[in-house]
Formats: sequence, C-alpha cells, structure tokens
Amino acid sequence: MGTKKVRVKPIPTPVIKLAGYKTGDRVSKKQLTDGSRIIAGRPDGFDFELAPGSMKVTAVQVYISNKPYDGVDKITGEMASAIRKANKGDMVNIDATVQMPDGKPVHAYCAITLKN
Repeated sequence: MGTKKVRVKPIPTPVIKLAGYKTGDRVSKKQLTDGSRIIAGRPDGFDFELAPGSMKVTAVQVYISNKPYDGVDKITGEMASAIRKANKGDMVNIDATVQMPDGKPVHAYCAITLKN
C-alpha cells in the first residue's frame, strides 16, 4: 500500500473560562458565584473535537483585586467573598495549569473584568 508522510500539529493552548466567561468578557459579580467552575476548552478555530475532560485544570491561582488565591477548578467561598467586595472595573485573573491529552502540563491565562 505504500507510505505517506503526515504532519502532526500540537493542540494549541486551551482557553480558560470561568462560569462560561473568557478573557475580555465584562461580567457582573453575581455571575461569578461560589462554586463557579474554571474549565479548559479548545480554542476558537481549532478544527478538531476533543473528548470531554481531555484537558483538565489541575491547579489555579486566582487574583482578585491583585490578591492571590490558590485553588483547583472552582471558585471557593473565600474567592466569592473577595469578588463581592471588589470594585467595578477590577479584574479577576486566572493563571491555570492544564493537563493536556498527552499528559503534559501547559499554562493558560484568563482575565475577566467586573462590571458592577
């Protein structure tokens, strides 16, 4: 049958979302409540489907009004309290470590602005 060369591209860095919102979104504090999930998803324009859960958030550091909070994959009560106390225009920054389907960790980032 012969042989054929194929080119294999790596999966790009995932998009981090908090409660379904991604970098650049302006979100009300109420929408980022205790227990909101931090997920890693495939980037827009990525041509292939990935199995659900194939990219797993393994560690996060969430910065609310420049104060760091450690977590795994959801907003804790302490983080939710800090979000409620934050000012309009403050940022919720998420620095996440994501385990890719090949088992390698990558870092991904998300920045959401509080609108009220």
